[in-house]
Amino acid sequence: MKLRFRSIYTFFVLVLISIVLLEANYWTLLPKFKITNNLIRLVWLIMLFVPLIFTGFRTKFIRQHLIWLLFLAFVLINNAQLANGKSNETRELVLCVAVFFVCTYKGEWTKTVPAIILVIGLPNLFATLLFYVNNGLYETFIARTYKEYQNGTFDGKYGYRAALTDHYSHNGTYLAIVMIILFCILFCVNMKKMQKIVVTAAALGAIYAIFLTTKRAHLLFGGAVVIVTYYVANRKPLSKKMTQTTLIAGGLAASGGMIVEMVPAISQSLDRLSKAGSDGASQYRFIMWEYALSHVIEKPFFGHGWFAFVFNNNVNVEGSSNGTHNVYVQLFYDIGIIGFIVVVSMLIVTFVMTLRCLFVIKKKNPEYLLAITVSFALQLFFILYGFTGNFLYDTSFLFYAVGVAIGFGVKANLSAILSSPQSEGGPAGDRLPERSYV
Repeated sequence: MKLRFRSIYTFFVLVLISIVLLEANYWTLLPKFKITNNLIRLVWLIMLFVPLIFTGFRTKFIRQHLIWLLFLAFVLINNAQLANGKSNETRELVLCVAVFFVCTYKGEWTKTVPAIILVIGLPNLFATLLFYVNNGLYETFIARTYKEYQNGTFDGKYGYRAALTDHYSHNGTYLAIVMIILFCILFCVNMKKMQKIVVTAAALGAIYAIFLTTKRAHLLFGGAVVIVTYYVANRKPLSKKMTQTTLIAGGLAASGGMIVEMVPAISQSLDRLSKAGSDGASQYRFIMWEYALSHVIEKPFFGHGWFAFVFNNNVNVEGSSNGTHNVYVQLFYDIGIIGFIVVVSMLIVTFVMTLRCLFVIKKKNPEYLLAITVSFALQLFFILYGFTGNFLYDTSFLFYAVGVAIGFGVKANLSAILSSPQSEGGPAGDRLPERSYV
């Protein structure tokens, strides 16, 4: 977890990734302090070129890049957002794909990214817990920043649900990412006893904070990602992992009733979970999905255009102006059957590439295990979250893009990573070529 600036290229790539994460995390808060999104985007654009200057504009091209370029073609050729005079999310997509190319020259930078994600994301956790115990601090924060109560706070009664963000759903996303990173550290890093206690306490605090937001999708999908990541990335024997999982599940089941009674916020989240599919929020989603799917037949192969649902739909329900709240349904409407196949293939191909890198790194060079595990976990979270969220269409895509960038950085440099002194497989000459691993 120590910062490693072994080259100018690595330093500036880490600056670039930090800018992406700052925009992802605080894109609505920073303008309140006169740091505009356009200014951040300008610095981001500059930082795309600076690392290239130090590499002589050289980068490593891998075959997984091709499908992302094809995706950009679907986004740019027929784009309803651009046609309506807007461009924010479209520019984010283009810039993120550019990051995928810039970040492949070396892989050293990937090892530092989990620490950066954690440092940038922890204020969300602290603010959620702090506002929960002291609503007066929340009121002071609102008075100096947004000047109005955020969505999901019930006019400030539950201000901690949104905390630093402009919407409680955004806060749930950021907290889920912090939780995932903390568990990845527990699964992948050898720590002293006190360090492990601190990280475990922070991870449990993140789980509690997600309960406080009452965001059920983040709770379910985040929990699923933690479990899957534990089995995939942890180097303990399978029998030991199953035993530990069983013991934890048994302990939670035995103490669950008492915990719910003691902590009303958990009870509220569980109540929302029990109403999934029947409450108003679920019904609104069903209406949007039905509308989108029923109009696919109008332009079945290439769709109505990227972001078309947002501008074309006449669904009069809450949230419809932001999309269908299901990436996969919206892809059918926006870019048709062919575009849907391309984008889903893109997500799967990138995810499988990352998973294969994880398996070989776990065996050959654990020094990169945390980085590639974080890449795997972030991608898995957003692929799952896509069933109830819009991650390809909003700023949360930036978190996903950072996960993908880590995977590309590792994949493009896998031979060097497996040949490094920290690798466990012997001298470089004894190794199989890269294609034998991934």
